[in-house]
Formats: sequence, structure tokens, C-alpha cells
Amino acid sequence: MTFEDRVGALECFKFTRRQARFVVTVALIGGYCLRRQYAEFSRIQYGRNVRDFLDALVADGLARRLMFRADRGHVYHVHSKSIYRALGQENNRNRRSVAPQLVARKLMALDVVLMDQTIEWFATEADKVDLFTTRYGVPFNVLPQRRYESQAHDQRAVTRYFVDKLPIGLRQPDVYFIFLATGSNDDAFEPFLVDHAPLFARLPSWAVVIVRPAHVLESNWWREVFQRFVRGRRAPDSVTHADLRWFFEIRQLIDCGRLECISIEVDAPRFRQLHAILSTPENDRLYADWLRRGPAALAGRDPSLDRSVDGFRPRQGVLVMRRLKYDYRHLENIVGVCR
Repeated sequence: MTFEDRVGALECFKFTRRQARFVVTVALIGGYCLRRQYAEFSRIQYGRNVRDFLDALVADGLARRLMFRADRGHVYHVHSKSIYRALGQENNRNRRSVAPQLVARKLMALDVVLMDQTIEWFATEADKVDLFTTRYGVPFNVLPQRRYESQAHDQRAVTRYFVDKLPIGLRQPDVYFIFLATGSNDDAFEPFLVDHAPLFARLPSWAVVIVRPAHVLESNWWREVFQRFVRGRRAPDSVTHADLRWFFEIRQLIDCGRLECISIEVDAPRFRQLHAILSTPENDRLYADWLRRGPAALAGRDPSLDRSVDGFRPRQGVLVMRRLKYDYRHLENIVGVCR
């Protein structure tokens, strides 16, 4: 479903078009919103119309109202299964209640979307996967992903894509990847870049947008990490024939679900590094041939694969720093639910 399809799907709830668009945006981005966010989205003055609409969602059982400190407003959680079912998202986890720290991140993500409504935003896993595999022709294996083993013996492992659950923006030709900075230095930033590196390499133009709340000071640390990443300092100076063979062997184990054969401490970091370099259409075809023919597929290959390193250089990658106007730390003081 497109965004407009989802807006149309809420006709049965008797929302105005503007209200329906807001509910769709909130449900897909994180499930949580504030009164000021509805006013900003709708470009109307904060007042009775804003309060009446959100309070009506609560009265109709479509949302919950969470209590802040006495000197703050309310948070609204759009949780109704009927809303998400109409959007084709009945099992979307945004319906679930989460810890206050996660509420803050969800509200930050919504503020990011509200900063520029001219951008087309993709929020769900399925929408993001479809964007890159269909519109950009990117293979599934280069998308950021995690494999989760099932606890039940009769069920297969599940692969999830874009597990950070942050919105991705598109305004042709640029693709915007959002990273929420909740501190001046964030250990998750470099792994975020590494996870996305194979995807970056397939895009004509992309940017990483560091978004920080008002209380987080700007730091050159973010730029230093990003520049080091773009210059490829994480990549080895060369990739050997043995590296390629090892990469294929580990990839086969992962594809077969034999994760117990892989060392998290030793193999996983090396595999991520090589994955960022060797994940190309040419090597995808070579891997398929290697699966069929074994070592013979690599016979005659140039043992020096420096060209793969050069070919990985992220294209048109830029870093954008954005500061939100708000401080979200008071969300830790949520004390209950207002009926």
C-alpha cells in the first residue's frame, strides 16, 4: 500500500483528510505523538481543535493518553488494532507499549519527519525493502539485516531488515538515512555505517543525517567517524584470494543457518568488513558459481582484488547535522496512563 492508499483506508473512521494523514504518519513512524506535533503537521495554531482531535482518539479507544510531569503535556499512543489492520500493519510493533526511553526516540523520529514534509518517507520494513529492491534494483543480501533463530525446532530462522526502525527519506536523487544521536559520542554510529555500507555503494546519491535533541551538544566526533568511514580506513589495504574464499565459506554457513560454526568475536567483524567490500553484482555471480562448482570457480582469479576495494568507495555520501528544538529527557518521568 502507498501512503495515499493508507490514508484512504481510514475513511471508515470519519477522519478529515488532514487527520487521517497524521494518524497514518504517527502509526507508521513510531505510534506515539504529542499535541504540538499534530499542530505542526497540520499547520494550525495550538488550541482546542488540537486537543479535541487527540482526546477523541482516546475516547474512541484508538489511542492511550500518557501522563507527563505535572508541568508538561501528554503523550498519545495510537495502539488500536483496527487502525493498524486498516493500514495493512496489524502486527506492527508500534502498537505495543514501550519503555519511556523508546518513547522519546519515537517522538524524535516523528519530529524528524515533520521537519521536512516534502520528503517521501519510508517507515516500515516492507516499504524500505521494496524501495531498494524494486526502485534501485538492490539485491536482498546487501540490505542491513539481522538473522534471528527461532526457539521452536519446527520453525525456520527469520531475517529482519533495517532493524533500527528509523525512517528513510527520499527526494530524488537523494536518499536520507536517519541516525538519532542521544549523546555526544555514540558507539552505535560506526556499526550503523558499516551495516549500511553495501547499500550505500549501490546508490547514486545518499546522505546520513545525524539528528540530535536540543540538550546534546554538537561534536566533531561524528564527522571524524564519518570521514574515516568514507575514506575506507576500515577496509584492508588489499583483499586476497584467500579472503574471497573465506568470505564465501562464511557466507555459505550463514545462508544455511549454521551460525553456531561462526565466532562472534573473530569471524563476525572480519565478515562485516569484507561484506562491505566484496558485496558486488560480480561477486554475487561468482558466489553462485562457487556454490555449484566449488574451488574450480575461483581458479584463474587474480589473487589481488584491490579493484574491489576501490569499487566500494561510497558515492555521493555526505553527512548532515540537524538539531531538534526540543529536549526529551523529561519523558523518563512518565508515571502512568490517563484513561
